[in-house]
Amino acid sequence: MIYTNRKNKKRDLIISAFFSSIIISSQSVSAAPAPTFTTLYAHAQRFFKVQSFPYRQEITPHFIPLGNGKKMYFAPGSLTLICKPSGNDNLVYGNVTPLFSECDQRIRAARFAGYNSSGQPQPFAEWDGQNDSTGRDIWNFTYDGVFGHAVVDDRLFVVRHNEHQNIVETQGALGYQSHITPSRNHQVSGQRGGYWGANGCPGQQPSPEWADDNCEGGSYGAFVALGEIRINTTDGTIYSYKDYGPITWPSRGFYSTPPGSSQAPVRTNFGHSFPNLFYPSAAHDPDGSAFMYTFYVNSSDNSPQCISAARAWVPPANQETLPTSWHNFKNGSWDNSTSSTPADMRFSDMDQHYLVQDQGPSRPRQASCITSDSGYQSVWFQTAKLMGTSGAFMNRFIAVEERVSNDGNTWQMGIRYSNGKSLTSWGPFTPIDTVTVNTKNAWGKGRYSYPTFYSIDGNSNTEVKYNDFAIIGLRPSDTNNPAPLYLYRLGLTNASVP
Repeated sequence: MIYTNRKNKKRDLIISAFFSSIIISSQSVSAAPAPTFTTLYAHAQRFFKVQSFPYRQEITPHFIPLGNGKKMYFAPGSLTLICKPSGNDNLVYGNVTPLFSECDQRIRAARFAGYNSSGQPQPFAEWDGQNDSTGRDIWNFTYDGVFGHAVVDDRLFVVRHNEHQNIVETQGALGYQSHITPSRNHQVSGQRGGYWGANGCPGQQPSPEWADDNCEGGSYGAFVALGEIRINTTDGTIYSYKDYGPITWPSRGFYSTPPGSSQAPVRTNFGHSFPNLFYPSAAHDPDGSAFMYTFYVNSSDNSPQCISAARAWVPPANQETLPTSWHNFKNGSWDNSTSSTPADMRFSDMDQHYLVQDQGPSRPRQASCITSDSGYQSVWFQTAKLMGTSGAFMNRFIAVEERVSNDGNTWQMGIRYSNGKSLTSWGPFTPIDTVTVNTKNAWGKGRYSYPTFYSIDGNSNTEVKYNDFAIIGLRPSDTNNPAPLYLYRLGLTNASVP
């Protein structure tokens, strides 16, 4: 099942793989106080279910308000649905159940042609991993989830968690598969009907949708990618969608092969994953310019898993946002001299940059961690602007974060203040919900995975009133369909914020 089993296994792998890493210090200066708050009510259940769609909600939904008073929801997964509910559309106060027919289906993993009449995803019948003649893009081959968005006039930018992995499905006599790596230059070898890891190694996973990740470095790669939707912001009509591809890149690539060696490529890292997008507008941007910011999980470069940041200036409406226009936050400032992707990378030749030796001096520099707490690793980070009548809180930023202890036994959801109006310098973490186990697998047991801000009036995920707002999340280990979402309503009580 695309929306349930496959993704949760991968998330467990990403989180657990770095529990033994050495924690490095953050570039932030913790001048802000730890948030204090009053609980207005906790753990209220809500449900988001796309009717006539067979899969449960996997990621916490997010939305944009429309000019006609309605909302349009993103239901992220391997295939992201964009839905305009005809009934109640305020998740803070009740369940939201759009019909499948109310959902746009154009953002989806590249291996899928769409859905059949029963809502089942259909792979491309002509796909053949031995000979990629289709020209489809491979960074989003198995997963294309819209995890964050930003509205700029009539432009809707979306940041996506993309995945590639070797995969085989059998339909009749024909097997469908992808390549050994995201690169089209590395063909799969082996026999149809099984799994493929690097160098044609058979996989060991029990699910027919899950390929091997441990054979000769494995096949998995995660990507942070950008898309742009042209939309009527009054009624939600979607005119077009543009995929810009990855906007960040591991500075050491995804795979490494010793020079002159004939051995199969060895994976250097999992890549970048689980991004969010934030647009504070030029009036509220810390630098006074119109930048978009993405915050993502950085599990590359042999660094501990942490939250890193990249940003790009929002171009005029008649210009595209190129992948090379994004820049990392590094060593206390924005690295404006180096792109967050290889400088010579273009949409048409991204597959040339997966191996370290292909990148050369143009490869991007490693991004710094913007949060780093001894004993914990962050796995989700979403930001919002604080609104209200109090001068102490106006136009300050807050983040909701999900993290796991290095030993895997503790999961937490909590909040941080930014230092002043900075988006890269964050104060101490205040936990809101905690789960502790002794089996090293606490992730997935908490009620607020993929935590997302909701304003109480139901009009924003990125602007919340300081003394009354909500955080909504879900428990990945809950296999019910629909699985409940959980809502925590709170108000901040600190007397002042720097």
